Amino acid sequence: MLQRSKNGKNVVSALHARSNFGKLLRRVAEERKSLVIEKRGTPQAILMSIRDYVRLAAPKPEVLRRIGDESVRKGTGKLTSRQIDREIFASHPLKRTPRLSGPPAYGLQRTVFVLALTKPARMYVTQEILTEYRSVLARPALKIARGLQQQLMQLVKNRAQVVRAAYLLEVTSDPEDNKFLECADAARADYLITGNQRHFPRFWKNTKVITSREFVSLVAPHLPI
Repeated sequence: MLQRSKNGKNVVSALHARSNFGKLLRRVAEERKSLVIEKRGTPQAILMSIRDYVRLAAPKPEVLRRIGDESVRKGTGKLTSRQIDREIFASHPLKRTPRLSGPPAYGLQRTVFVLALTKPARMYVTQEILTEYRSVLARPALKIARGLQQQLMQLVKNRAQVVRAAYLLEVTSDPEDNKFLECADAARADYLITGNQRHFPRFWKNTKVITSREFVSLVAPHLPI
């Protein structure tokens, strides 16, 4: 039987949980509400959705929450990656469309960003990559406040490790993408995460080029994406 404690938590007995585990599991997954499992009146465990667990294990930085809230308020949260790319290209027709389609505020990209900044993972960047991140975040089409841009860049600088490329490469089909491979090479990274695998070789030395979904499946295999 499901009960509600004085502090508003949903509580079930261990006996009830054992007899109705399938139903409770579906309820937790669908309603996104955790359940306290108690034995003889004493709390013993908590049943929660995998999304809530990952959120606790890899909490979203405050600046990402604020960027997400702002994008909803300004309407940019409804733009698709292609729409954002078109707006950016239209406002700067002489420049190539950047690889970062928007701020890591929502969806798969946000999940990858948070996981990459959370131990045991380690994110590597070079000064050239930081410069590109800064340029993309400042695009008018994204409507990100300057203060939030600075906070997000500071978060990356604090959490990521900056490396210096040992030498320049001419490997990728798009020359502007070589900087990411140079970074992976200098860091001896296990993975390079990208949305345009067609521009990169599948492997570079010991670094495997993977998509965002592949990365999430590796570090958080039970997280719905």
